[in-house]
Amino acid sequence: MIAVVVASSGEQEMRKSLLLAVVMVLACAGAISDLLAAEAIAPLQPTAAIPVIGSFHGKSSEDAARDISGIACLEVAGQEKRCLVINDENRSAQFVTLAEGKLVVGNEISLIDTSAPADATGTPPADHGCTGGTKKFKDLDGEAVAAFGTDFLVVGSHGCSRKDVEFRSSSFLLIRVSVANPAHPVVTGRTYRLSDVLRQAPDIGAYFAKPLADGGLNIEGLAVAGGTLLVGLRAPSSDGKAFIVSVPPDLLFAAKAPSVMRLPLGQGAGIRDLTMLPAADGRGLVLAGPTLEQSDVPYSLFVFDPQTGASSLLATLADVTVEGQRGKAEAVTVLDMEGSQLRVLVMFDSVPNGGPLEYRMTLPKP
Repeated sequence: MIAVVVASSGEQEMRKSLLLAVVMVLACAGAISDLLAAEAIAPLQPTAAIPVIGSFHGKSSEDAARDISGIACLEVAGQEKRCLVINDENRSAQFVTLAEGKLVVGNEISLIDTSAPADATGTPPADHGCTGGTKKFKDLDGEAVAAFGTDFLVVGSHGCSRKDVEFRSSSFLLIRVSVANPAHPVVTGRTYRLSDVLRQAPDIGAYFAKPLADGGLNIEGLAVAGGTLLVGLRAPSSDGKAFIVSVPPDLLFAAKAPSVMRLPLGQGAGIRDLTMLPAADGRGLVLAGPTLEQSDVPYSLFVFDPQTGASSLLATLADVTVEGQRGKAEAVTVLDMEGSQLRVLVMFDSVPNGGPLEYRMTLPKP
């Protein structure tokens, strides 16, 4: 049984009694008032452009990618970070070093081949509502990356393709990449089991493998908090709430039934990425944006507590326009945090090499 729990003072007590799932709902009233108040605040402007040394590969290795969709980073030494960047049209990801205020692009790592992996745990969804029909195993449609110990987790959209509304099983994979040996990164697991979690989750399960235009489920955010995987959904978005699905990642790569925690949040937007603040803080960031292509829905940053469900709006980002096209904020990672002062890096779809920008803001107290 999967239960729905409205975030309240009794929430902790109810959580103890759940066997398979815990679902917490962020009260949308606070998020709505935050958003309304934000309308009177000037949109946050970037403080710096982050130079990219090298080039992220697009469909052709000769073209700079214009479809960056996710980034996550691991601390290496000092201020240096080793990151993994994904775009939504390739079967590989690309390593990058973040140091001295620039991104240095490194090697690619293959995530999937042109045929379904025989070693994947679980099975692809057997049925779907994608109106474009079933097509062959092709691209991952990678939408987000999370750092987890000495691993990176990369997730496909788990939804119908946006343009042709097609079903491809290759988009329904979660992939684990180990960098325990930095010189020899390796894929250590692939799983379809996240599909089982999403199909069972209350309120959102009915939208699984349905067209995005109809609110069909679509993943765009991924983070790990205290050993728990947080999966942020671009859609559905219902009654001013976006959704976060929570599950221990190890269970997804094992032959066990996972448990689920789900956190709705936001107003009129879906989740475009997730990342965590430093462990000493324990909170996470949500990069929010339009569920479809609504020009009147801003890209925004929220801070949230994955334990209590409390959330607040940090900033609405000023639109980024390149060649007359609105850049779609799709990836966020923390640069550093000193006290309440936070610096983040945001990357954009529809901008060459992701057009990374730095933003600075003040965090509220936990």
